[in-house]
Amino acid sequence: MSKRTLADELRSVLLAHSMDAPDPDQTVDQILATTVDAKSVQPGTSEPAGKRGWWPSPQLLSAAAVIVLVVLGAAGINLLSKHNGQSAGADKSAAQPAAGSLAGPQRSTGSPLPGQPKRPDVAQAPGFAANPPAPTDLPCSSIPGGQVVVGAHTTFTLTSTGQVLSAYEFYCVGSNGQRTASEVQVFGVRDGKLSLLATLVAASKDGHLSQLSSIPNGVRIQGTDNSPGARPGDLVSITYTTSDGGTTFESTGELLAKACQAADLNVRVATVPGGVTGEHQVLRLTNHTANPCVLEGFPTVYSVLDGRQLGSLLPSLSGPSGGVTRARIPPVVVLIPGGTAGAIIEYATAHPTCAPGNQLSIKLPTGVKLGPVAASLSACGLFIHPLVDNADGLN
Repeated sequence: MSKRTLADELRSVLLAHSMDAPDPDQTVDQILATTVDAKSVQPGTSEPAGKRGWWPSPQLLSAAAVIVLVVLGAAGINLLSKHNGQSAGADKSAAQPAAGSLAGPQRSTGSPLPGQPKRPDVAQAPGFAANPPAPTDLPCSSIPGGQVVVGAHTTFTLTSTGQVLSAYEFYCVGSNGQRTASEVQVFGVRDGKLSLLATLVAASKDGHLSQLSSIPNGVRIQGTDNSPGARPGDLVSITYTTSDGGTTFESTGELLAKACQAADLNVRVATVPGGVTGEHQVLRLTNHTANPCVLEGFPTVYSVLDGRQLGSLLPSLSGPSGGVTRARIPPVVVLIPGGTAGAIIEYATAHPTCAPGNQLSIKLPTGVKLGPVAASLSACGLFIHPLVDNADGLN
């Protein structure tokens, strides 16, 4: 075994701690030239040019130790800077409104389609494209200002080949926070291009995804099921796996929680102080059963005077008093036994000549009718925000 020189040892140590430099080899050469002696090392190698033994002089050891400490300090600064940059990016991403809500435990913020800024976390993920091609069957025109967005997304690995495939949720979101059904598609990279392999959940199923997570050879999808033959609003979990590279998928599902029914809920309108606008009203729904039930979206609320409907409240994602302020769409709420969901009611503009009602008639997005509920509210100029898992309607 050949003897290792001081240059050999220093090069191996320095290279291990200078990988953040623009040119590690050149950086190490410069350090070695300064400490060991320019004549003792051939540039770009660790081979000695003259005779120098394994044991250096004390002066050289001291100089080399100082240089190593300097390199370690610089590497630490680079790593800290890189870590802080990544943390700041993550914090910035987390602060963006979330956009996805139908199957497994990951929920991701929505991503714009072509012509809008790309999401960094999508672009950096293996197999992901920031702007996957959107399906053409989404009913965006059915809601005011409807635009296609990319919601939840994840990758999964085929255990037989190691290939990474990507799953994306697409849906439309309106200017007031209303949304359409989710469509979940799987893509793979073929010939350098992102190609559609399969549609797991079609928009025609009228389901709303709440979580998406990867499993070996597939994904787990959780969300509300509104398809024909199903009870609208039930929360289900469905596992999709493939054995042919992503062209076809097998599915197995289970019911997680039933949609809330009129008999499950106590309904009232409460006056809540505080907020920018001061006192305002909140529609509160409390689950008085022993089992969880599911709520989602904007309730349809009518002002009623002595049994006669006067007008309906307009849906709005949020307002001065609160509502859904951290997402682009209403959440799927699993209301635990004894739990209360809230939806804020507030004025957009005052209408002093508009006759107030003395009751509210309410219909949940699933079609379940509630009420009438005693409440003195105007028949016009009022907004209703989505139901959220908070008695004061704040999310």
